[in-house]
Formats: sequence, C-alpha cells, structure tokens
Amino acid sequence: MIDLAAHLRDGDVIVIPQGTAEPLDLTRRLVAEERHLPRVRVFVATLFSDTFEAASRLSFTAIGGLGTARRLVAAGRCAVVPTHISRIPDLFRERLRPDVVLLHLSGESKDGRHSAGIVDDYLQAAVSHARVVLAQVNAQMPYTHGAATYALDELDAYEHVDTPLIEVPPAPRTEAAEAVGRHAAALIGDGSRIQVGIGAIPDAILDRLHDRRGLGIHTGLLTDALLRLHRSGAVTNEAKPVHPGKTVAGTAFGTRGLYDAMAADDTIWMRPVDVTHAHAVLAGIDRLVSINSAVEVDLTGQVNSEVAGDAFIGGVGGQVDFVRGATASAGGRSIIALPATDRTGAISRIVPHTGVVTTARNDVDTIVTEYGVAELRGVDLAERRRRLTAIAHPRFRDELGEGGPYGAA
Repeated sequence: MIDLAAHLRDGDVIVIPQGTAEPLDLTRRLVAEERHLPRVRVFVATLFSDTFEAASRLSFTAIGGLGTARRLVAAGRCAVVPTHISRIPDLFRERLRPDVVLLHLSGESKDGRHSAGIVDDYLQAAVSHARVVLAQVNAQMPYTHGAATYALDELDAYEHVDTPLIEVPPAPRTEAAEAVGRHAAALIGDGSRIQVGIGAIPDAILDRLHDRRGLGIHTGLLTDALLRLHRSGAVTNEAKPVHPGKTVAGTAFGTRGLYDAMAADDTIWMRPVDVTHAHAVLAGIDRLVSINSAVEVDLTGQVNSEVAGDAFIGGVGGQVDFVRGATASAGGRSIIALPATDRTGAISRIVPHTGVVTTARNDVDTIVTEYGVAELRGVDLAERRRRLTAIAHPRFRDELGEGGPYGAA
C-alpha cells in the first residue's frame, strides 16, 4: 500500500484521472488520511463519485461544475478555472504546475507496460511536469489501444488493487430528446466524422445514424451510444488524416460493456488532448461534425454551457475546441442541441441574453431544439432572433420576438 504521507508536501497540486477513471482506492485514502497529510489541492475535471464530499482539509480546483464537482463548487470548496480542454497542458506548464499525479493503470501489461485505460486525455501532460507519480494498478481496468503506457519502475510508487470501475448508465430518453435527435440527425450525412458529448440528446442523435455509410469518429468522449454506432456498420473511419481506420477518443464514460469492448477492439484508440482536441488536427478532418449541448442560447447565438442561475452545472470542456475545429473543417458543421425548456417546462432555454458565454456568437453554427433547426452561420442579428425564436417553445415565442437591443435589422 502506498504511503501517501511519504510523497506529499504542503501546497502540492495533485492531478487525478477524471470521471470514470478516478483511482478510487487512492482518492478514498487521500480523504480518509487527510488529517495526517500535508495540505494539498486536488485538480479535477469531471467527477462521478462522492469521494471528496467527506473531505474537510483538502482544497480543489476544477474546470467547471462537471458531474459531482458541481457540489464542491456550490459548497464554496472548489475554485473554478474556466479553460478549454485543449489548453489544460498549457495550464499545467504555465499556471498550475502538477506536483503529484495519481494514475489508474490497467492490471494487464504488454511488454512490461501498463495502459492508462479508459481515460488518457491530459494525463500525459500532467505526468511530464510532476515531481511524483503514484499509481493504482487495477485488475479491472482494461488495457486499451493507443493510450499512454507506463512501466512500474517508472513510477515512484504503486499498489495492486481489484476494484470495480465507475460506470455511467445511459440517461433516460425523453420525448424532447427524441425530437431533437430527429432534427439533428437529419443534418449529418454519409462520410461525416463525429464528435459528441454525453446525455440523452447525443444518444438520440447517434442511434439515428446507423443507416449512414462511411462515418468516422474523432471525439473527446466515447460512450455506449458511440460504441453502438461504431459496431453498426456505419463507421469505417476511412481516409481520416489522423489514425485512419481507428475510432479515436480521449476518455470513456459508460458501462462495463463499453470498457470491455475497448480492450477487445484494436480499432478503438485512446489518445491525448493534443490529438483529440488540437485545432490543427480538427480543422484538418474533412466533414467533421461536432455535437454539443448547452444550458441556454441567447437570441444573438451566444451559448452558455456552464451556469444555470448562479450555479455551475457544466464547464467549457471541449465544446469550443470542437465548435471551432468543425467550422474550420472542409464541409464541417457544429451543432448545439438542447431542449427548448428546462425539465419543468417553466423556463425557456432560448433567452433574450445570457450573462455567461461559453461559445461566442461569432463561432456558433447551428442550434437545434425539438422545434427545429436554426442555421446561424453568416446570418445577421435580426434574422438570428427570428430563427431562434422560431425554435423556442411556443409559449415563449411572443415575448422573445418583441425586439430588444439585438432585434434591429
């Protein structure tokens, strides 16, 4: 068992794999032993566990309120640094240098090296700057193709565990999600290369693409719905400039079935952010289609994917990386897909003006709700108002269409 106290110093910044790859044995012990450890700060992206909610001495930095990290932010225990996923390696180099990295490695090894498993993304960048690298080597973490690998003698310390991985079941599908899925899927033709996020709407879109031909997948996030598409016969990944023939992702959030498939299928590759999110890479992938979500969209086309009211419930993440990459791609398209109202139906998600801007109106391309499609690229502000009002819930259209500071032709 790793002696955490022997490796940590006051003021250390600790980086952990995000989401489903959180090294639970190490993070739980970090919390359990915090009173006997130096004061440290943990850098997180998406969280799915409640591990850190019991901590009292640990402090946190996050890139938003992604998953259960939103509870740490709401409690005032987590500082938020808005940043694009593509910029995290620069953040580590310039502003928030990692001192310690807690890796979660595969139990299986090849040529004496263990895989980073189901999350690679920015971990290689963190390891390159860290003073100390510790690892949980888990019999239940699959050895994945393309991911970074580590020999045990390259680590400062490691321990063997046999701990189930975090799973993320598919989100329940609503009528609104299905309707958004129909509208968005109609925009995606044969030969498109797909990036998508997580949730009911992305799943509804992907499940309508199984009759397409010659699709490719180049995404930050792999999900069970993307695996279904990958296996459907619609995906060939042909003629991609980066890893042709391979489905490429940086993280996997899903079920055990997804993780097992990744181990068995050598056409699914995990890669770091300088491959999955780099603008030069994305712009060079013809017919790249990015599919992302939002909290709200205002009548000029500004997209807020971070804050609802005063609460962080999301983050910048890779949205802007992929929006800009897709719109720079030859024949590419960026889709922001969202329901027209919140879950109660009482609040419109097409709004007159948003105070938080994740994707700027000059970057936005296409907005989709269950009421239709608003094409905004190259469209003036007055026409944007008309198009966005038309895809709002009918109950809110009159007030949205009344004009305002951006309504003039």
